[in-house]
Amino acid sequence: MISTLDRCFRWVSALVCPAALLGVLGGSGCQQPDLNCTVYHGTYAAKYELESGDPTSVCGSLPGDVLGLNAYYADAGGRPDLEQGSIAIRPRYVNALIFHALEQGVTDLSMDEDAQSVGDFSAGRPGADDFCEAPTLSEATITIPEVPEVPDDPETPDEDESAPLQPATTISYDWSNVRVLVNADAQGTQFSADLHFEQDGCAARYHVIAMYPAVGCTSDEDCANAGSINPGFSTECSPGLGLCVLTDEPPSYE
Repeated sequence: MISTLDRCFRWVSALVCPAALLGVLGGSGCQQPDLNCTVYHGTYAAKYELESGDPTSVCGSLPGDVLGLNAYYADAGGRPDLEQGSIAIRPRYVNALIFHALEQGVTDLSMDEDAQSVGDFSAGRPGADDFCEAPTLSEATITIPEVPEVPDDPETPDEDESAPLQPATTISYDWSNVRVLVNADAQGTQFSADLHFEQDGCAARYHVIAMYPAVGCTSDEDCANAGSINPGFSTECSPGLGLCVLTDEPPSYE
């Protein structure tokens, strides 16, 4: 079911001007790229560290998630104003529940918009430490009705289409203190944040570190040899997630 739902991990395309993001070369030599605050448009592997809450509860036992990120910019007369950017975060945990409900006709696409948290960067360019900050994001709260059990189709004996009953649930994400690493080597591909997560009255707080892209793994060697991951990043394989994650707080380099 997850593979089908992942194909539905939909995003509105960001307004990005690659030349402006990458900077320019000086006439007689090279200068440091002139970067604006941004994030890479795609999925990030996020590791959650529980700071408060019951580690045995449904809300306090999350090892991490795959997060969809996007950057948006204010309109400046038909072009993006790269000095006024914002960040959007959408977790796969709630996304999978939403799309299962959609596939079974329990709800409609209007629910889809509520799963995204959005917040403004506090400046147009990274600070002296190469970080862009988004202090607060909009809280994303969504209530998903019960989805009945899906029986297996007897006409397809070689394929199991069954799915268990999905109980009704209300989930809330409140992100804060988002810090995105933006430099010539990591243009928005590492970030950290704090997360207040609630599900059905259960609450927990996490510190989150994440990197782009989300890559599956079974060992640390898988991460070290993954061609899609920046080879300079310090990574490890998270057994609980089956994903390559950052070893340390950003900036996390070998």
